[in-house]
Amino acid sequence: MAKTFSINTFSLSLSLLLLLIATSFPGGAAALDYPRDALRDINNKMIVAGAIYLMHNTDGNFPVFFTNVGQSVCPSFVAVDTSDRIAFPLRILLADPGETFVRLNVSVSFQFKNTVYCVNSSVWQVALPSQNINGQRLITLGGEQGPPGCNTVQNWFKINRDPRNGYNIVYDPNDVCNIPVQRYSVAPGINIVNEARILQLVNGRPMQVVFELANSNDD
Repeated sequence: MAKTFSINTFSLSLSLLLLLIATSFPGGAAALDYPRDALRDINNKMIVAGAIYLMHNTDGNFPVFFTNVGQSVCPSFVAVDTSDRIAFPLRILLADPGETFVRLNVSVSFQFKNTVYCVNSSVWQVALPSQNINGQRLITLGGEQGPPGCNTVQNWFKINRDPRNGYNIVYDPNDVCNIPVQRYSVAPGINIVNEARILQLVNGRPMQVVFELANSNDD
């Protein structure tokens, strides 16, 4: 009987010790509830839906922002900068509002924090045919804000892990609308306009991006 009590006491003590160790480190036991497929920023912190981040193209560390094209004065095109400008702060919003962290291969929309006077919203969208240039399907601002569905099908993207470095963005809204839509990668166009390369849909190699949590000066 004494031996049984000793074994049980040892087991209880060991369990308490393991619990103390687990909760003594950042994240502690709660880390078990974190999604293993969550995206992480450049500081290896999980990306939180709705928080403010800066996006950079890893090929040259070029920032992602919005700009105008040609003679237009409306900066409604999402682009990668090729000069010395900075990334514009943005949010990643989820089709599932019950989720906290942004995960791989789930439907998301992107919204720049700054408002633009000449468009209805700063939400990314696949451009209407009238906005395309030389047949290229461009990424513009003005996406319709609303719940996921066929009415907002042009707004929804997914983020996948790039095998080389960082992440890829793809246009794949099939989770939010039962009408089949072809999947495309998102990448900068070849032509440089106003010292920027406009993002567009491509069948080829996607761009690689990373995310950095914005500080108070960027908000």
